[in-house]
Amino acid sequence: MSSGADLAINESTYRWCVRAFSFLYARLGVTITLHDPGDLAQDGQIFLFNHFARFETVVPPYLLYQETATFCRSVAASEFFKGNEAAANFLRSIGAVPNDLKGLLPFLAAEVLRGRKIIVFPEGGIVKDRDVMGADGDFSVFSVTAQERRKHHKGAAAIATTLELFKKRILSTHQEGNAGRLERWREALGVETVEALLESARKPTLVVPANITFFPIRVTDNILNKGTDLFARGMRNQFKEEIVIEGNILLKKTDMDVRFCAALKPQIYNSWWERLLLKRVFENIDSLEDLFSLRQRSLGWAERLLVNLLQRKISTLRDAAMREMYAGVTINLSHLAATLIITILESSGDRISHDRFHSALYLAIKNIQREPSIHLHTSLLNPET
Repeated sequence: MSSGADLAINESTYRWCVRAFSFLYARLGVTITLHDPGDLAQDGQIFLFNHFARFETVVPPYLLYQETATFCRSVAASEFFKGNEAAANFLRSIGAVPNDLKGLLPFLAAEVLRGRKIIVFPEGGIVKDRDVMGADGDFSVFSVTAQERRKHHKGAAAIATTLELFKKRILSTHQEGNAGRLERWREALGVETVEALLESARKPTLVVPANITFFPIRVTDNILNKGTDLFARGMRNQFKEEIVIEGNILLKKTDMDVRFCAALKPQIYNSWWERLLLKRVFENIDSLEDLFSLRQRSLGWAERLLVNLLQRKISTLRDAAMREMYAGVTINLSHLAATLIITILESSGDRISHDRFHSALYLAIKNIQREPSIHLHTSLLNPET
């Protein structure tokens, strides 16, 4: 197990970045509101976020540090670590790791045991159109590279499931009285004491899906876009669109709701035969790397059976997390108006009077206010508005 010395977080640099963001945030137009029922910021270990804007990647580490004083690891695209070594070193110093890092998943799992929190964007890229559900009703995103829809990434679910399995291995080793093995793991993981390692193993592995929603989304011009037109002619339309939308979020009054959803815990076994299977495989497990490499090296029938079992559990956890993440959207007036427009186009033509449209929108708001499972933007809760 690697301690990741070359990826060590520079705590002073990390804190400086938090202070710098606080200074900048006070001067921006965006207002961030964290919705955290049940103190999930403190108890959660792996946090999943939808991805709409480039700048939002700095918000989860900032919020989690502000709430818990805990340093976070986040996964970034590998291209950000290439070409400029100074920039790459800076990213590493504030907890970012490239998505092509060798041994990425066991490294991140070990970081949880060291007391870090993990931040993952399972969509694997920016999804501006929010088209996240396929024709079959399952959650998926469109891959520009493959030019087809694909399921969300399973990395976070794999970390959580395998980490929970390793925690059970730590505790079973402790029950067996194998102090020597525990000490070797403690040293390899970079944990201060064996008791601290056992304390980490006793904590449940909690996956916290979270949703980021912006309101309003504006497509009007702004000073950043004008500067781009002046100094960077020929820029791809995709990036110009991002500058328009994200520039307005940052520079004009915009609400950013960050909502933590119900925490999920990986289910390792549900039956007696699964317990027996784990006990048999555990005899040959000496490290996190052993668990994460089971799929590649599965030599015996027991290991192959466990790999298939874990893959099903990982997929189930991933799918449950995606349902929670998207259910956490903060519904606002734009969502309702857009849905109403689409419904009109699909059912009754392409024209409607202002009065009838406004009446229908008003009734939609009054109806949705009675639905307790839906999270409403504050503007939909004010009767005068």
